[in-house]
Amino acid sequence: MSDSNPNSSDLSVSTGPSDSPTASPYSPAPSGGGQPRRSGIGMSLLWNFVIPCLILAGAFGIFVWFGVSAAEERPPADQSLAGRMQRLPTADVQQVRGLAEIGNQLNLEVDGVVVPFREVQIATEVAGRVISKSPACEAGNYVTEGQLLCQIDPQDYELEVDRLVQAVSQAKQTIEELEQEKTNSQRLVEIAESDIALRTREVNRLESLRAGFSSESERDFAQQALLQSRQVMTTAKNQLELLTKRRAGLEASLAIAEVQLRVARLNLERTQIRAKVSGVIVREDAELNSFVQRGSTILTIEDTSKAEVAVNLRMDHLFWVLNQDRGNQVNSEDALSLPDQHGYRLPQTAATIEYEVTGRDDSVYKWSGQLMRYDGIGLDQQTRTAPVRIVVDNPRRFEKPDGSESLASGPTALLRGMFVKVVLHIKPQRELVLLPALAMQPGSRIWQFTPDPSVLDVKKEPAGTDAKPADAAGTADEGSGPAETLADEPADGEEDEAEKTAPFVMEDWVAGRVLVIDRVRAIESTSLQLGNLGDGKVKEGVAGESSATKFWICEVAGGALKPGDYVVTSPLTAVSLDTPLSVRVPRAQTAPGQLPVASIP
Repeated sequence: MSDSNPNSSDLSVSTGPSDSPTASPYSPAPSGGGQPRRSGIGMSLLWNFVIPCLILAGAFGIFVWFGVSAAEERPPADQSLAGRMQRLPTADVQQVRGLAEIGNQLNLEVDGVVVPFREVQIATEVAGRVISKSPACEAGNYVTEGQLLCQIDPQDYELEVDRLVQAVSQAKQTIEELEQEKTNSQRLVEIAESDIALRTREVNRLESLRAGFSSESERDFAQQALLQSRQVMTTAKNQLELLTKRRAGLEASLAIAEVQLRVARLNLERTQIRAKVSGVIVREDAELNSFVQRGSTILTIEDTSKAEVAVNLRMDHLFWVLNQDRGNQVNSEDALSLPDQHGYRLPQTAATIEYEVTGRDDSVYKWSGQLMRYDGIGLDQQTRTAPVRIVVDNPRRFEKPDGSESLASGPTALLRGMFVKVVLHIKPQRELVLLPALAMQPGSRIWQFTPDPSVLDVKKEPAGTDAKPADAAGTADEGSGPAETLADEPADGEEDEAEKTAPFVMEDWVAGRVLVIDRVRAIESTSLQLGNLGDGKVKEGVAGESSATKFWICEVAGGALKPGDYVVTSPLTAVSLDTPLSVRVPRAQTAPGQLPVASIP
């Protein structure tokens, strides 16, 4: 058969071990030998069947060796009062504080920027050349009211004053001359009256003579002389009246000259440009030897006697600002105008302005101010906030970080452009409470703890009911009603090692229910230092102190929480809005002697 196949010899030669040392062990064995073929089949059985069977057998043996773990038999529940107390989940509570304990004051923090109280622009009131300039007349220098800053050339105004002085003197001299003429005219009138009297007697004498003793010509001459005397007196009286009229005109001219003299002297004084207010020069455009026109603004001075802080209040902050008692802020002068001003005036609210030095957290300076008014009217269209102004009466008197007050100037004074924090001290009319920050739950909810020993009472079965022991244990765990949840184990699923070993003391715990209070509005956070647990005293904490406890000033809808109530500050499970949860809290966290102790039934 091998002879009849011509290719068999070639195949045996090419696959021999001498010709192909790198041949694959899985290639068909040569037809000439039987031992290598049987060895390949054994290795295949070992790897494909024997070893997998051994692995499965080993796994089955391990499974049989360890066996199936059975749950430990649970001991029967302790139905005593202490046992029922111990099965309740534990919780930590803190007391609700009233706003009256911190002075009945709501502190709202907002950001603001310091702006000038007012800026005074000083313009030249006369034209002329600047001939002198004070060294203090530079931007950034502090000047006092009345200090000389610039001098305009006064020569033209001095000459005008001299000219008007002479004009006034001349007018007075003319009036004196007129007065002398008036005196002379008065004397002429007196002489004319005497002459008329004399002429009248002469005429009467001639007329009284008998006929033939005086001629007709003599009597006519006497009458003519009398008429001439009367003419002289009339002329003198007319001259006297004319002088009186001229005096009125000269007095008016004198008054005009005197007014012009006062204007000239005022213009002469205006050549000296002085500071109108005490403050800092923020802009200066006066150059030496330059000519300035009347009305040109050359100086801008910022009044530093007061300062203002521009603040934008959110509408919720503005609500609390307006929700204050204004009765003690209304005076008799504003009583009549209140109906017109209602809605456009803000109650005066005390404020504290704080500035923290960059890079120095321990350097915080404080100033006292007053929220006075709106900054214009209406809301900002972009931020939807209400702009208001806070006035600081003394921007140079600040409170040091150590609490003492001091007068200062320079960087420690309240300067324009400072970004500051403003704390508004509001006395709200609505009742607010202080809730621990740990008590705030998602959804604006609070877990209120109410002491209630009845959660430990065993629910009695109706008469004739044959309850099994296991059912009796379950009945004790149901609590006092179907709507109440009572956990058999602590909330975390297991107890601490110390709690396992330490004996359970029932008097150290208080049982009660946890109810969910919703619609809690958090307004502002604050840090307080709590006193002893039972003294009810708190005080403002200092930021950064580890002993300070963070609280939230909140408004609770419907007054569901009152000062003295307790709220849960630890995590709990199975708390729902409709179903109360039975828990136990450490008595050390409650006021001593205030919470009842469950009695053994």
